[in-house]
Amino acid sequence: MSLSNERLEAVWLAMTPAAWAGHGLTVMGEAPCTDLPFRRWRETVVHLADAGLGYTWNDWPADYRRAELQRMTMLWNSRQPMGLTGLPAAAVAAPEPLRVAWLLGRADIDGLAPAGLTA
Repeated sequence: MSLSNERLEAVWLAMTPAAWAGHGLTVMGEAPCTDLPFRRWRETVVHLADAGLGYTWNDWPADYRRAELQRMTMLWNSRQPMGLTGLPAAAVAAPEPLRVAWLLGRADIDGLAPAGLTA
């Protein structure tokens, strides 16, 4: 484990409930502290696949994919016109790893434009 990762985990372990109720700064701006562990997980899993070292979005852990799919589907729905929520049929028909990769802009699904989401 890297020193920076050890420091991050030490800080998280030392945080009080009041600290977890607060906000932290990310490159995207403020975020609830409770969201930071998931964002770190995403960063690690997704960027490892981006590195081109033989690990792909097909290798993302199932528990990560399920959590990310739920989050990204909610984000997708929030950006659609009222009454037109729900992923396109081609996305729903795609295997879960492909659907998540499409939502994150890491893969294409035939017949669909890019999801256009920024997590």
